[in-house]
Amino acid sequence: MIQDKDYKFSAQKFIQEERQFHLGDLITEQPHPKTLNLSEKTVENTGQGVKMLLEVDMDIYPVAKRIIPSTEFDKLVKSIQNCLINGGTVCFSSCGASGRLAIILESVWRSFWMQQARADPGKAELYKNFENQAYSIMTGGDRALIRSVENFEDYQSFGRMQVKEAGLGEGDLLIALTEGGEISSVIGTMKEALDRNAGVFMIYNNPAEILRERFERSREM
Repeated sequence: MIQDKDYKFSAQKFIQEERQFHLGDLITEQPHPKTLNLSEKTVENTGQGVKMLLEVDMDIYPVAKRIIPSTEFDKLVKSIQNCLINGGTVCFSSCGASGRLAIILESVWRSFWMQQARADPGKAELYKNFENQAYSIMTGGDRALIRSVENFEDYQSFGRMQVKEAGLGEGDLLIALTEGGEISSVIGTMKEALDRNAGVFMIYNNPAEILRERFERSREM
């Protein structure tokens, strides 16, 4: 029988010794200097609160300017093109808020090809095929749209299972989206996709050197 003191000992040991799941050093887990006191500012002046959020959005431009000309981004674009031409599936995989982004990307993809079909009816059948070549995986499924299913996010096995259910394999492409680069379920989707000879990309929002140094699972990927 497990006594209460055993739980306390385990919890204390986790706090003092466990480092693989301590995320405080990640940039994405820290307060953004441009949105400090956002709640208070918004209560005082709604317009000022909106302006603070828009100022953060402006950070995207210099990052995009640096990333889009890169060889890595070019390789991603060409891999998507090849997957599309050869009839494969492009799968966006993530969890939490990034999981909702994965679903949005699938939705945008489908909307684009539907617009193309309406604009050029002669190629409607081709565009319909392209429309159906996108797929999204969100850890926890539909339930996670409302609330993050964190007990699923902590296990690679759930991600592996979702890739199996999607039937991904050779000729397909999995694009993993992760703010930290260390989420276990998303890593599980990457590992399963690699085991099935699918192409894999990981898009993350923290310095690679921090992820490699701090998290064994990120370093492995």
